[in-house]
Amino acid sequence: MNYNQEFIELLRNKDKKALTRFLDDNSASLIFYASQRVRDKQEAEDIVMTSIENLLDKIHTGTIVINDGRHLNNTLYKFVRDACIDAYKNQLRKNKHEESFMSFSDAFTTQPDWDEPKAKVVEEIYLEIERLPKATREVFKLYLLKYSREEIARKVNRSEDTVKNQLQNAKNHLRRKFKNRELALFFILAFIHTSQN
Repeated sequence: MNYNQEFIELLRNKDKKALTRFLDDNSASLIFYASQRVRDKQEAEDIVMTSIENLLDKIHTGTIVINDGRHLNNTLYKFVRDACIDAYKNQLRKNKHEESFMSFSDAFTTQPDWDEPKAKVVEEIYLEIERLPKATREVFKLYLLKYSREEIARKVNRSEDTVKNQLQNAKNHLRRKFKNRELALFFILAFIHTSQN
């Protein structure tokens, strides 16, 4: 599409007619472009709408200065391409975490030699994790699923320092709760998934 400077200024000012025309002009081709990369039409539609919103927001706030229609189109495609790459990376990460969780949980369902007292301790550990404060529990469970502190911070919308503190609080709480006798078992439970990769 060929957009002149006046049209770009209307977009910057969030003119409804300009926004509607911009969406009508670009949505279908961008969705096709994105669906070729993510292989899921609904996800492609979400990526395109989010990319358009992000671009328009950056134009409106002046974070991105658009010089002409060609620059606008190129920037829009770059936003969609980058969002497709991010979606692909997130899918890979999600698959990795799901596999990790499955192997983590399998470690406890395929251990026939665990005796009753050890199984009871594992159950107590899980119950104690469930008793952690909601925010700390959420962070700790993501940590057990092998998310990094940075990934957890993004996922729960908290700073990395907050996540670090919540992880430390969870570990300290569990150490105090189980003291020395079950501490070794706790660490086996909490970190067994690390050795399975």
